Amino acid sequence: MLEVAATGDELRVSCQREYDQNPIVRFRHREIVRAMTITLGRLGAVVVDPDGCCARVAVSRFESARKVNDVLTLLLSQIIRIVQQPCTPKMVLELLRIQSKERLRWTRDGRLKSVGRLGARNGNGGACRTYAADDIVELIKHPEIIERWRRADAEEGAR
Repeated sequence: MLEVAATGDELRVSCQREYDQNPIVRFRHREIVRAMTITLGRLGAVVVDPDGCCARVAVSRFESARKVNDVLTLLLSQIIRIVQQPCTPKMVLELLRIQSKERLRWTRDGRLKSVGRLGARNGNGGACRTYAADDIVELIKHPEIIERWRRADAEEGAR
């Protein structure tokens, strides 16, 4: 998930490959860049490339290899946690390019599996469903599934 290269006293950390391959990484890009900036900041001044998929940090020669390894391990675990967080309904709509009524119908009949609920912050007691990021990625990789669901809904509506 992370590519690390050391050149002189600079460490280059990139998640470009995952960014290119995983739509969840692209969607949560800002969260990942923030985690990279904060976590790598433990080693020194961080410079994030304009594309945002790569960060460079000047590492003092006095930093131990163990500390560098610990920071990289922590960063990797943070990125994995960010990428595996359940998707909100808004994310599902944007990533799958579906309508709200389709998401609701497919959740209700079990085709789109919900993994939990996210409580509303405004205190009205409402909650919205969340969806497993891995399930959403699979549906993105296989758009024929969505099309099959739409055909089945159209046939059912014609009856």
